[in-house]
Amino acid sequence: MSSDTEVTAPDAAHLLRRVGYGGSAQEISGLTGKTRRECVDIVLGFSEGDVVPEGPDVGQPEWVLNTDEFTNVADEMILWWIDRMSTLPNPVKAPSFCPTRADHLPIYERLAFFWHGHFACDIVEVSDKVAMWDQIRMFRRLAMANFDSLTRETAVHPAMLVMLDNRSNKVEKPQENFSRELMELYTCGIGHFSESDVVAMTRAWTGHLTNVTNGDDPENYSDFAQMKETYIYEPEAHDHGRKYLFGINANWNGIAQNPSERDAIEELVLGAKRDATSLRVANLICEYFCNPDPSSGFVEDVSFAFSDSGMEISALVRAVLLHDEFWSLKSRWALVKDPVDFVVSILKHTGLSSHEIDLDWTRLESMGMVPFHPPSVAGWGSGTDWLTTSSMAARGKIAHELHWRETVEKDLENLMDLTVDEAVGRILDFYGLQEVSGGTHQVLSDWFRRARDNPWWATSQARTLGVMVPEFQVR
Repeated sequence: MSSDTEVTAPDAAHLLRRVGYGGSAQEISGLTGKTRRECVDIVLGFSEGDVVPEGPDVGQPEWVLNTDEFTNVADEMILWWIDRMSTLPNPVKAPSFCPTRADHLPIYERLAFFWHGHFACDIVEVSDKVAMWDQIRMFRRLAMANFDSLTRETAVHPAMLVMLDNRSNKVEKPQENFSRELMELYTCGIGHFSESDVVAMTRAWTGHLTNVTNGDDPENYSDFAQMKETYIYEPEAHDHGRKYLFGINANWNGIAQNPSERDAIEELVLGAKRDATSLRVANLICEYFCNPDPSSGFVEDVSFAFSDSGMEISALVRAVLLHDEFWSLKSRWALVKDPVDFVVSILKHTGLSSHEIDLDWTRLESMGMVPFHPPSVAGWGSGTDWLTTSSMAARGKIAHELHWRETVEKDLENLMDLTVDEAVGRILDFYGLQEVSGGTHQVLSDWFRRARDNPWWATSQARTLGVMVPEFQVR
């Protein structure tokens, strides 16, 4: 198969589930008949060979700066992001010219959430909602940038410096947390560094602090929500001695400050650990966009494209979306929707807002995923981690909210005037389900026949049943 293969309606629906949160019948139709390459150009917002635009920026609303209501603002930040994910329309045609700043496309939210889980920081641990808001803005802005740039800016962002304690990493009192996770989780991975490398990397990152440590003790702050930390480099807190890192004896610094120093991030991304970092990040992106067990050939193909591009994320994402394995049956319906994906998909197809289904921190937590609040520095789980009894029960409660939302009724009205097949087709089209199993179709058909005895309940039940079918739990 080639990138010139014509895309069918099920193909288009598959692509829109992966780069966004599902497509409407009109959006799916808009991509149907185009080639794979044309569709990938459309959803990315730029073509191969274009100068890759910077990701969209959403600014900083005044309510984020409200220092009086930490918990309420954190809730609003979460719901704002979920509503943004659900309301961005899928593009159906490529831009006439490549913009310097990308349009507000769903894939940038997908990638921002991916990087949020990859470089996981917790708003409760960081205790600075402005920093957390700004970090997600950065992930969106650099979503398609060079991985070196993304890693570099993330490393010295106040949220990360606080989350992994590098603001306390000084020559007289080294702190290993960030240095270890930088290698283990963010770049080359386990097996590609030693404990002596951790020690050397820690020494390299001394002095990369926040302004709070400039004469202040963060442990003495009684109200962390009032802290507004910024990154500073303090030369007197840095270990200027030579260090053996990856077997190389040099004057290492986390981020080199002058020509005499060797840059640790550059070595991880573009130097000695380039192949390991490329392969690991490529594998994670394949798992996120394609299937939980990508073939070694697939991962190697896209890893080579990533590395050959100089570690450009845009090249990696494009290579993944154009690869045959992405479009294969192996990758169809292969990913279990995480709770945020499940909720966003509902809002996307119904047009409701997070407030209209009474979404809040507690409801998201009962499903196992709260944006800005990952369970650990390793981010969230995936796949069957979301198929627990408690998580599915929580999903059912969210689905039940649709039963009472009459504003959605117009989209599924007059079901009783349709044949069984027409009514089932209307429900499936409403939720962007182009392909369902015979079992799912039979269950919905049997329900519709019974619903004729109580027609006033049919539309309400249809809204709820549509999001509880197995195919709506996966993407």
